[in-house]
Amino acid sequence: MIFSTAIGIVFLLSMPLSSIGEVTFIAKSITRDNFRSVIKFRKDSAMYLNISSSLRIWVDKTSACTVACIRNSSCFSFNVAAQPDANSRFWCEILATDKYNTTTDRIEKNSSSVHYSIATRCYDMPCLNGGTCQASYHDDNYSCTCRPEYPGRNCDEAGLRPETPARSCKQIRDDVRPSLQINSGQFWLDPAGIQESLPSFCDMATDGGGWTLVMRYLITIIPPVFVYSSNYQTIKDYNRGDVLPNVYAYAQLRTHIGFVQLRFRCYKQSVGRTIDIMTTNDSAGAAVLHHFLDSPSPPPACGSFVRLPDDNSNLTRSCMKWGLAGSQTMVNRWSRSDYLGPARIFADPIVWFGARSFNAHLNGPKYPRCDDYVDSVSIGDYWEIYFR
Repeated sequence: MIFSTAIGIVFLLSMPLSSIGEVTFIAKSITRDNFRSVIKFRKDSAMYLNISSSLRIWVDKTSACTVACIRNSSCFSFNVAAQPDANSRFWCEILATDKYNTTTDRIEKNSSSVHYSIATRCYDMPCLNGGTCQASYHDDNYSCTCRPEYPGRNCDEAGLRPETPARSCKQIRDDVRPSLQINSGQFWLDPAGIQESLPSFCDMATDGGGWTLVMRYLITIIPPVFVYSSNYQTIKDYNRGDVLPNVYAYAQLRTHIGFVQLRFRCYKQSVGRTIDIMTTNDSAGAAVLHHFLDSPSPPPACGSFVRLPDDNSNLTRSCMKWGLAGSQTMVNRWSRSDYLGPARIFADPIVWFGARSFNAHLNGPKYPRCDDYVDSVSIGDYWEIYFR
């Protein structure tokens, strides 16, 4: 059917409004502030865009409502009756806005109405993490209004640049870019939300990713050296390899972020095995965090952690042999009773006394240990602690 308008614009109706929810009008010449020449309408059945100002007309068929919208340069969407009235006519409301450029609570369920809006790039919901999309008709584009913690073109750039830091690696993994493959590496974090950007390492692969590296002790010289820290901001120094944050730094981080899991990982070349475990996300794992970050009270070991795929250590297979309580060994506990100070999170947090341990602590002639009890290290050996 050909419709000829008073202003000399010719529209070709390609098909009636159909159940597939889309109708296309092809125009020889049409402008809506330089809008493209092919207009598609998206159909929302049983929906009604409720705005106070609209132009209501009566039409003999719903396609006439579509034409009326196209002919009105102020129209960006319309409501039309789902069924004709007693006189076989349909009410039609011409709207000067659309569901993207108005508050979302104005689009309502209504079985007596069908809502049509000009198809825009907002239809594909490009604005992530609670952002709202505003259609830009003059250039077939869109813009996103993002929540402050999720900046960027599509509200998904937190952590990717110093100007847009995320709160944690887990936020990046779960919220910012949940559907994308993200490689492990350096991201930018602002744990306290105080507009600081700390370069930080995120493991985005292990057990679903989202692990923030807090400590990396890397042997680069022998004898090795280290620096204690009580400040969480030393996560930015992960490449140095000689910073050992104590429990106060972890407690600060948990105050800002509220993490619920710890992960311990180490490797010594002379041993040839890797320790890689994470605490469980339940009451048993919570007791481990309480011990390390709040009040030292060594909790049971067995049942409080999970061995990760890279773990091939002997120590983690023998949780009943962990712990030291006074003179009693192998008590199925984290830590040792004589190492309960601020360094307890990296000084024998896991120990089979006299046989094997995870220990990044330098204490006189005693060197760090990883699934062994030998006071020797090699260049490249490392100890890491993460949170999530």
